[in-house]
Parts: sequence; structure tokens; C-alpha cells
Amino acid sequence: MLQPKDEARLDSLARAFRTVCRQRLSDVQPREEFTDRLVVTVPALHPETGDIVVWLDGDEVTVGIGEYFHCHFETDEAEGVPQAERERLAAERAVEFIASFMAGSIVVRVRRERGRVVSAGTHPVDTQRSAPDADETDYLWSGPR
Repeated sequence: MLQPKDEARLDSLARAFRTVCRQRLSDVQPREEFTDRLVVTVPALHPETGDIVVWLDGDEVTVGIGEYFHCHFETDEAEGVPQAERERLAAERAVEFIASFMAGSIVVRVRRERGRVVSAGTHPVDTQRSAPDADETDYLWSGPR
């Protein structure tokens, strides 16, 4: 829970994200902290998958899953679209991605070489994909697949 002094320092993107997150993920109890920006953490359902961590960077929302993967949801520069609308849309896209991952609809595939993560990507759980090879692991919110 943020202190009132920290809430007052939030930028408009962070405020938009909090609003959308509370509406869409009302059953989730994330941990919020303010460093130089808002950082929201959803504790891991499975330790191998890791936490979902969201950084609100003013012009984009960065969503990380465990120590493997992160992606960005930018407040795209669209001509004629007000800043507040672009921020709301970025927040909605980020929260939708988080909700889909938590619902088991998205897989994170991690590739390692010599024990180090070299790449990671996501795909919908219902798409036809080859099985992970010996250097790859697929993760769902519930754990390794």
C-alpha cells in the first residue's frame, strides 16, 4: 500500500494503470512501492515462474515475468489522440496481458545456453508450437509446463 505522499507523486500513467488494474484484477492483491516510479508486484503463484513485476516509466508500462521475460506497452504517439487516452490504452493493454498470463492463456518460453537465459518470448497457449527442446522451458503462471 502506498503512502499518501507517494500517491501524490504518481504520474498520470501510473494513476491510469492503478485504476485499470483495480477494475480488471480486483481479486489480485499486488504489492505497490514507490522508488523513483511506481513498481507493482504480483507475488508468484509458482516459484519457478516468478513474480509479475510492473514498472511505470512515465511513457510506457514495462511488465516482467520472473527473471526471464519483459515487454513494453507504450503510450503510442497517435496524432489527435489525447495523452490521457494513450495512457489509458497502454494501461489496458498491459493489464490485459497480465490477466491473460494469470489465466493460463499465455506461455513464456525461455531458452538457455550453458545455464544462462539467452532469450524469452510469449505465445498463446492454444497455438500450435513445437515442443520445447532440451535448452527451452515453457512457463505458465501455474509453473513449468
